[in-house]
Amino acid sequence: MDNDGSIGWFQLGRIIPLDTQEHYDELLKTAVLEPDRKGAPQWLNEIYGDYLEGLRQVDPDQVYAPVECAQCQSKNVELHVKKTIVGTGMVGSKVTYAPNGDKIEEYGVIRQPHVQENMEAHLHCNDCEYRGNFNQAEIESITIQSMGIV
Repeated sequence: MDNDGSIGWFQLGRIIPLDTQEHYDELLKTAVLEPDRKGAPQWLNEIYGDYLEGLRQVDPDQVYAPVECAQCQSKNVELHVKKTIVGTGMVGSKVTYAPNGDKIEEYGVIRQPHVQENMEAHLHCNDCEYRGNFNQAEIESITIQSMGIV
């Protein structure tokens, strides 16, 4: 909804030189005129990946660069994360009434619950479907806060 392209991934298109007028036209159409939820075009992701590679050479301790698939060397690799939380505890109930008079039975934990968390993660290549697995220490080191999984 930002017609001047000052926020979001379209801003990357303003700092990354585009090779062709067709690339500019596609970026303008998909990001500004008819935005969709598919994200950046693949060619822009590739340019951005090269840009990140250059930044990582300058500051390798601070910059994440795209992961290369161990099988086909594609950089079209995603991180798939699944976090499961299981809680168990003694339960109690109470009866309340809705404003219209309907009876509602509510349930709640009456003792300290036992909570167990498990996280699974793997790399997924969208080009060849290869899955790269992590060991438990690697999974614990993955930064997932920016994915909205807390």
